[in-house]
Amino acid sequence: MTTAIFERKSVMNNTPSLTEFLNNMISVTDLNKGKSAKIIDDVKRTGYKVILKNNRAEAVIITPGQFEEMINLKEEMQDMIIGMEALSRLANFNPQKTISHKEMLAEFGITTKELDDIDVEID
Repeated sequence: MTTAIFERKSVMNNTPSLTEFLNNMISVTDLNKGKSAKIIDDVKRTGYKVILKNNRAEAVIITPGQFEEMINLKEEMQDMIIGMEALSRLANFNPQKTISHKEMLAEFGITTKELDDIDVEID
């Protein structure tokens, strides 16, 4: 049995300290005052900015690299969830509770001719 080791090159910094987090909060008013160029430069330097409106977090500005990593992590998590479900099903598999393909078609009133006539495109 081989063990796979996964390495991730993270563009996200480690968890920020409370001080760093508070320093990365800006008001929506600052965005409206023409400070967006400075804010974007700060995002490139610090990795993110939390936008406050009425003293509540309303949005977060992050770098494109962080956004891409978040999307990739979400996809990996979805794949892991599907994999875990498959493993669970395999662990609980009971051949006596299965039915054949032919029996399944009959149960749903589908003919093999109807299946042959379906045009399926797989990406």
